[in-house]
Amino acid sequence: MTLDEFADLFDKPRKRGNSYSVCCPVHDDSNPSAQITEKDGKILGHCFSCLANGIEMAAALGVNPSMLFSESLERDAHWMLKKTQQNDDTIILIHDSDKKQGRRIRYQDYQLYRQCMARRSRRRALGLYQVIIEA
Repeated sequence: MTLDEFADLFDKPRKRGNSYSVCCPVHDDSNPSAQITEKDGKILGHCFSCLANGIEMAAALGVNPSMLFSESLERDAHWMLKKTQQNDDTIILIHDSDKKQGRRIRYQDYQLYRQCMARRSRRRALGLYQVIIEA
């Protein structure tokens, strides 16, 4: 998909140099508050009002986000597990520390802890490298 084709899907597209000012479909804009542009074969977008990005705008328009990229996105199948590891380790560490000190653990925090432990187990089962932080 080209930038011009993508811009035609928006309300009130206005060409500004090599980019467009458009009405953001994420928050039903009436005045153009978003900008879309093309760089390195990728269509990028940003709404200055609701802070939506191009992928969120594409989804709101019913466009497959992969259409914004000239090349298919080659992603590691387990990229999210790798991305969340440090955050998971921190949450697990805080939970374990609070438990040792006898602090009461809220149900929401316990649920989050369980999710983190499940992702850690999944990483271990997949053989993904991980550094486990312990107190």
